[in-house]
Amino acid sequence: MNMKGFSRTLLVCFLMFLIYLNQNKVNSSQISLKETSTQPIPYFKEYIAHEPIIINSNDDFISYGFEGNGTSERPYIIANYSIVTNAEYGIKICCVDKKYIIQNCYINLSNDSLTYAIYLQDSPTDCSVVNNTCEDNDYGLYLNHCSIMYIRGNMLKGNIKGLYAFNSDSLTVTYNNCTANNQYGLEFYDCIWIEITENRIYKNLQTGVKFNTVQNSLILQNFFVENYAYAVYLTSNTEDIEVYLNSFIDNAVPYDSQAYDSGENIWYDEIELIGNLWSDLGFSCYYALDGAAGAYDIYPINKEGDCTFSTLNSSTIPTTVSLFGVIAILTLLLVGLFINIKFRKKNREL
Repeated sequence: MNMKGFSRTLLVCFLMFLIYLNQNKVNSSQISLKETSTQPIPYFKEYIAHEPIIINSNDDFISYGFEGNGTSERPYIIANYSIVTNAEYGIKICCVDKKYIIQNCYINLSNDSLTYAIYLQDSPTDCSVVNNTCEDNDYGLYLNHCSIMYIRGNMLKGNIKGLYAFNSDSLTVTYNNCTANNQYGLEFYDCIWIEITENRIYKNLQTGVKFNTVQNSLILQNFFVENYAYAVYLTSNTEDIEVYLNSFIDNAVPYDSQAYDSGENIWYDEIELIGNLWSDLGFSCYYALDGAAGAYDIYPINKEGDCTFSTLNSSTIPTTVSLFGVIAILTLLLVGLFINIKFRKKNREL
């Protein structure tokens, strides 16, 4: 075998290795996307036209004639209304101690002042906001000092902020579609025990989810797609936020990573050792996030090969290829080199 033949052998080996890497990457990504996608949310479409609903006391529930009596067994039900008008509030509830459910309403407001599709303040525990559509308002859903509230299956679209929560705790935000809002899809300030699970948060013009002064919360199994700025933004005064099993697809166009963290948070499940899916992970075995925290997702779902490490330091940061791939290519190169040496020796003897 001459040098020309040996070079051809090396080229073939290298091409085989590239094909192996590309095939492994495609299969890994497809499996992970399927595992972390959320279920579609059905929306109620038959509405009754209604003027804005303003409730400032328990007696107002009775004045409006809503079904229920405000107990846990029979909460007041505000349902099936279309509120499209020039007003500051679509539905406003403040300063009551009766339970209520807001469901299947459509709210689109226009006003020279700020507009709030649904404004809830000083809410009692165990109230719900379910399957509403809040479109083209300043605030889709505004929560001030609310506790143990369930926010499920809503469409928050084209608002300045889809959902804004202040000084609230124990909020469960799940199965919502939050899209094309002009600033934040979901923003939480001075809150604790927030669960954001299985939502579709996509194409918001700034950040998907922002936490500012938030502690002990969870961001799990959400689908973040094409938010122009960071999909998730955690400020320096956030701590004990767990972020895992989410899909991050093509977010944060101007930035180096799809999420930002300057607090004390974790980007994988410490028990199961599984993180998130990152569309721009490439061949790396970990994902570095922007922000002063220097945070990493060290167990990304779509990582390549045998990235088995528990801490991140100079000795454990993995290379960009799998162990199997390295062994395979080195073996092929050594075989080629051995054959070349053997034939050159035989030619000299002849």
